Amino acid sequence: MAPLSSVARIVPLSRRSTVRLLAGAILCALVLVGTSTLAGAASSKASGAKISAHLSKKSFTKAQVKKVKLIYKFSAPSKSFAYRLSFKKGSKWLKVKSVKRKGTFKGSHTMTVKKVFAGKPVKVGRYRLRLSADGGSKLLSFKVVKGRKPANTALPTISGTTTQGQKLTASRGSWSNSPTSRSYRWRRCNSFGVSCADISGASASSYTLAAVDVNSTIRVVVTASNSYGSASATSAQTAVVATVPAISAGYSHTCALLSDHTVECWGYNGEGELGDGTTTDSATPVQVKDVAGTGTLSNVTQISAGYSHTCALLTGGAVECWGYNYNGQLGNGTTTDSATPVQVKDVAGTGTLSNVTQISAGGSHTCALLSDNTVECWGYNGEGELGNGETADRTTPVSVIGIP
Repeated sequence: MAPLSSVARIVPLSRRSTVRLLAGAILCALVLVGTSTLAGAASSKASGAKISAHLSKKSFTKAQVKKVKLIYKFSAPSKSFAYRLSFKKGSKWLKVKSVKRKGTFKGSHTMTVKKVFAGKPVKVGRYRLRLSADGGSKLLSFKVVKGRKPANTALPTISGTTTQGQKLTASRGSWSNSPTSRSYRWRRCNSFGVSCADISGASASSYTLAAVDVNSTIRVVVTASNSYGSASATSAQTAVVATVPAISAGYSHTCALLSDHTVECWGYNGEGELGDGTTTDSATPVQVKDVAGTGTLSNVTQISAGYSHTCALLTGGAVECWGYNYNGQLGNGTTTDSATPVQVKDVAGTGTLSNVTQISAGGSHTCALLSDNTVECWGYNGEGELGNGETADRTTPVSVIGIP
């Protein structure tokens, strides 16, 4: 047996030593627990980044997808980012697109909803978009609605004076569904407002009436457009377009063509130059009467005054004259003055002159341009004014030789 001195001796601890040893052990344990807790907290902070997000609009059309913004933000750096887009079909949510990314994601970000779809077709309906980070997710809902093309709620209108040379202006009318553009198309119609045709080059919001518009009505077509389509609306017709008021002066009298196609004259009236059924001079305009002498001369498109007579071109191409007629310048087959209009006869002297497009009165004779480009004249012919190869006066029209 080994000697007692060579064996380790176990020396009992004193009470003070035991207390010190236990206190040290407890302190060590507390340090270890604290370190572990801090490490856990740091780990939780590193992996617990949350994500917040919202859309700039929650209901929009297919055309607006590229304008609607998705704004999202990470509360702390995140090692992952993902989103899943779903479409509701019936009672089910079907995946449209799913994206997962690894890296470091932090701060605020913005992208369009169009980028979220990234090539996938955009359908009308309800969608869900779930965005995820390390420590949480955010669910957004939105709707894609059907866009509508413009719809007319009040027709365009036309304002302005309806005489040749005057400007007509079109209103835009009223439209729903927010049109982004409008275009104008002017149309010329007959006096009844039907049988319309587009006026070439008339595409602005205003239109200046031309000679060709006389005795016609005008409409305007306004077309409103947006990204979903276009619609057109046509204005009501204008009043019948008249010529620009015209004036023609003789030797001692003057006549004016008014916008309503009537004629008024003033001045000397010894031979009935004023056409009002009297031979009384007038210092103010008086209305020219009709052939019957009971109404007002109307449907006049042109006037021309000679020395002491006046002639008027009517709608349809007939001619009527009044005043002095010693040389047959009124063209009615007589040499009798007339204080009211008389109809100019044709070359045969049995019917009425027609198809006239222009008239011109000389001193004591009158000429007319016809639609076939021929010319006919009547009245004084002492110097060959009538162009028919003779010098005898004519009380009815004769054809000018060599024209056309």
